[in-house]
Amino acid sequence: MSKSNNQIQIMQFNADGLELFKQFIVTNQKQKKGNFSIPVDYLTTPDLIKPLKTPKYIDLNKAKTFDSRYKLAEYLYNLLHQTLTEEEIYSQGLWEWLTLFYFDMFTAEGGWILRRMDNYIYMPSKYQREKYGMPISPNYPENTPTDSRHCVRASYMAYQAFKKNAKVMLEAKNGPAYRGEMAEQMLSRRWLKDYPMIVEAAMKSSTEPDGAKKKAWLSNQKGYLVPGSLRSFISRVDNFMFSHNFNKLDTKELRKLLGSEFS
Repeated sequence: MSKSNNQIQIMQFNADGLELFKQFIVTNQKQKKGNFSIPVDYLTTPDLIKPLKTPKYIDLNKAKTFDSRYKLAEYLYNLLHQTLTEEEIYSQGLWEWLTLFYFDMFTAEGGWILRRMDNYIYMPSKYQREKYGMPISPNYPENTPTDSRHCVRASYMAYQAFKKNAKVMLEAKNGPAYRGEMAEQMLSRRWLKDYPMIVEAAMKSSTEPDGAKKKAWLSNQKGYLVPGSLRSFISRVDNFMFSHNFNKLDTKELRKLLGSEFS
């Protein structure tokens, strides 16, 4: 473990480190900020960690925290994507270490509570966990993989797939402690990466010329799809996927198809 020149070496948790991190999450689930202590000592305890194959370092002057998951994902992708191994990307260990390092940015005052384990521990399918020898499994009934919930890895993978357009999914209006409605609605749709123009269309449809989010986009009325809202966008995309060949649509054509509320 190296920490010098105001840098910290990125590590992975081993099985023991993962188990302790899991116990921290499970023990404090539904607790408010201030009712638990973040076990930052796990990050540097030699018996709990192991290095990446290619050493990488976080610049503590520039990247100790971020005000959005998008900015975190952008930083980590640019730092790591050329050197991570398949096992590092698709296993537990790295993502949990990064989650603990940045844990404070995933907390908030007020109504925030510590969420379920899969928000902080990468939880793909049972097949994937067995393939890569992952030691942590869900402590709840498992129906479908929930890897898209992970606060760090899901953000990283969204940025990898969509680059700057991932901002529409990764900048929740209440800050990085919250996943946000857009991420909730779209990251779990596993076909999304096959149609990146959907994310680009969402980015263009949701944003004012000055970069602010359109008011209608954030509207959410129970039992009613507000024109120009995220939920209306998702509903229209879902419907058109059955009647149109999305492999032949570009962003401009998709927005035209969606209608004037998304122009």
